[in-house]
Amino acid sequence: TSFYLSILFGNAFQASSSLGSLPYLHASVAKTGSLKHGDGPRRQITTACLMLLFHLEQAFPSQKAFFGQRKSLGILNLSWDENPFVWIFSLRASINTRNYARCAELTDRNRVLKEISELVDPPSICSTTLNIAQRAALTIIDSMRTKLGTMAWTTLKFAYRELLFTDD
Repeated sequence: TSFYLSILFGNAFQASSSLGSLPYLHASVAKTGSLKHGDGPRRQITTACLMLLFHLEQAFPSQKAFFGQRKSLGILNLSWDENPFVWIFSLRASINTRNYARCAELTDRNRVLKEISELVDPPSICSTTLNIAQRAALTIIDSMRTKLGTMAWTTLKFAYRELLFTDD
């Protein structure tokens, strides 16, 4: 819960401090079976998605932290074929190739809401319309859209200058 709340309140330092232990915590909970059968895997997927999105946004445009986090999530034996992961990996690839049109499509609010619709709350949080995990994901995506917009504008600005000052 503190990881989700630190994202919501924009406290990257606090969010980062809990990242190292979360995969191991989820793995130990899965081994002991202390959650209901269907709850454990959904919570693992939710936390893993938020961790990957967090690293993608925080280290933007670098993706080294993203790949490091993905490797550390191997302990959870997650299926990377789940819808949220496929969407996140598509977003990562679009950022890597600087395909800003695709990034805009993947980070459109309606698309994001569709992709994160299955993310679940931590057990102690009540929800109204969007749960805390979904709100955290939207917070990360909003910040990423700002960074992508700045990067796209810089690219367009330099491309325009080159076009303007070329000799014909």
